[in-house]
Amino acid sequence: MNKVILYGINRFQNKLENLLSSKFEVIGYSDFDKKFEKIKNYEYKPFYNEESLMNADYDYIVICNSNKKESEKSLIALRNLGIDECKIIQTYCLSWNERMFRTTFDDFINLNQKFEGLVFGMSYSRFAFLTHFFDKNFFKFSLGGVDLYTDKKWLSYITDNHKELLSSVKYVVLDLPYYIFNWDITSTSQIFYRMAYFDKFNDYRKFGESTSGQKYISNYRVLKDMFEERFESNKSVYSNNYYENGQMLKKANDESYFAASGIWYKRYENTILENIQIFQEFITLIKQINPDIKIAAVTYPYCQKFLEVNKEHISNLQKEFYHIINNTKGCENIKIFDFIKDTKYKFDDTCFRDATHFNGKGAELFSHILNKKFIDELYD
Repeated sequence: MNKVILYGINRFQNKLENLLSSKFEVIGYSDFDKKFEKIKNYEYKPFYNEESLMNADYDYIVICNSNKKESEKSLIALRNLGIDECKIIQTYCLSWNERMFRTTFDDFINLNQKFEGLVFGMSYSRFAFLTHFFDKNFFKFSLGGVDLYTDKKWLSYITDNHKELLSSVKYVVLDLPYYIFNWDITSTSQIFYRMAYFDKFNDYRKFGESTSGQKYISNYRVLKDMFEERFESNKSVYSNNYYENGQMLKKANDESYFAASGIWYKRYENTILENIQIFQEFITLIKQINPDIKIAAVTYPYCQKFLEVNKEHISNLQKEFYHIINNTKGCENIKIFDFIKDTKYKFDDTCFRDATHFNGKGAELFSHILNKKFIDELYD
């Protein structure tokens, strides 16, 4: 049995302890916060200060902090004591995305149903493409932060291993924000909260090429063993059709809140070139499902203030987006539903949970509108 010391006394530590696999035993606790400096025992087990921790016999020290920055501070403190970094396990990547990915992916395979349409993309469609409001039977793979490479990887796995599940697919809907060709999740901090996307296929792309990435992957694999229950799929089928009912009205007058992040205005030339090739391969792969398949690209709407504040960035990305789409082989017949370019549809602030994502009210309204457009312009 592996011996574990939990570092950090907080609610997250308590939650992790309850999830710990029976293959691991908590032999004690530690926390260098001054308020704990005189404590000798905690929960009837030894409490280790800096000196006693250096002499303790354990297999792993588990940092119990869900905040990445704070967790990194604890890592540095422990490393400065001379503790082997291979024995220090960070836990902040234990986020909702792990189970959400596994549930979504496993649902498609385990349901063993025939779907007429597939939806791939990011959090925009995750929140706002509510499948039960559509006339056709869609399955939604969309998850936060997904890039083109990941979408292609998932579809490639299904075509290679479960092609029979694709026999009835007539439509593929792609959630494509203007910045999609500038986006590679493995080059961003988001990968720390999306590890399950890549672990299933043991393919971490750029992240796995770096020394720090390799260390973190090793950390992640220990976590899978240590908290195996946390990595299992949820039992609820179609858990990806939920509502987010928050509103952003209280921030509506703060212009800085609406400022776009770097992905909207920084250019990553190598990423763009790679994604153009990946997109071409993705379209080819979709066409292999059925030569007559219909592909729709959806650009989701944002709140009016966001569009106003970032008008120049959006305009520049829009031009490049259409240039790439129009010059990609196989995209000649793609139907684009662009709700930024098409100003006919207006959604007020009560429809958004933040500057770029619908809440429940907006998602329901948008799904009905998109379904009507699909009836008129996409469906057979």
